[in-house]
Amino acid sequence: MNGIAWRNGQTVSANELSVSISDPGFLFGVTVAERLRTFAGEIFCLAEHMQRLRQCLQTVGVDIEYAPLEAAIQTVASHNFGLVHEGGDIGITAFVTPGPGGEPTQVVHTSVLPFQDFSSQYTAGQPLHVSSVRQVPTSCWPAELKCRSRMHYYLADQEVRGQHPHSRALLLDTDGFVSEASTASVLMYRQDEGLVSPPVGKVLRSVSADYLRGLATNLKIPCAHREIAPDELLSADEVLLTSTSPCVHPVTVINDQPIANGRPGPVFQRLLTAWSDRVGVNIQQQAEQNSEPQS
Repeated sequence: MNGIAWRNGQTVSANELSVSISDPGFLFGVTVAERLRTFAGEIFCLAEHMQRLRQCLQTVGVDIEYAPLEAAIQTVASHNFGLVHEGGDIGITAFVTPGPGGEPTQVVHTSVLPFQDFSSQYTAGQPLHVSSVRQVPTSCWPAELKCRSRMHYYLADQEVRGQHPHSRALLLDTDGFVSEASTASVLMYRQDEGLVSPPVGKVLRSVSADYLRGLATNLKIPCAHREIAPDELLSADEVLLTSTSPCVHPVTVINDQPIANGRPGPVFQRLLTAWSDRVGVNIQQQAEQNSEPQS
């Protein structure tokens, strides 16, 4: 899918999109980004993503007009959704940098959702291994800052996949508590506590995790935030990952040890069903039916 993109107020062909090599976003990784997706062509949680983008840009001291960027997201998504195969959906990326000359660089582009990368995980689950690479401490930058400075995620996944090709990295913080998986939030379910997440302020404020907790609350599943020791995940009833494209996945194995019976659990199934019902798309079925890569 080529389609259109948007850069600094101009609509361009997606294959002509470029960023200057002197842009701080390229030179220093000073890029604030949001990743969104559609369900049946409708942008999911746009207001929540725009709010987080605004907060992150305030953190790095970049000032933009938000209405044109939000309108561009809607225009590009609407146009490019018309190019995907029936039953498919798209991922949308919006990013902002300080710009090479003090004028911010703003970009919106899309891609076909990579269903082939995660369609099997709804039934098989995602294995994790704890990496020796730690999460960036909040003394470096706020955990709430969603940015493209992701070398630690890359190194963590490289380390884990060198020994366990089908696993993803689980990162701990500098105190040894559970932080995040590479590009996904981690939650555990314990029957006596409900759905437990790491403390607010120590991990990214995830739009997907917030949405998942809202679904859990509607299902009368208690939610809490606290420090999570790695060993607690091994004894949990269920462990979940949540992120934009797949929404929610079960973790069935950590460090080669099965979680509970090693299969996706009933709380995962309830939450996935509730998410599908809310957005009007059978999320697992869509992924399985569109698991062949699209051009």
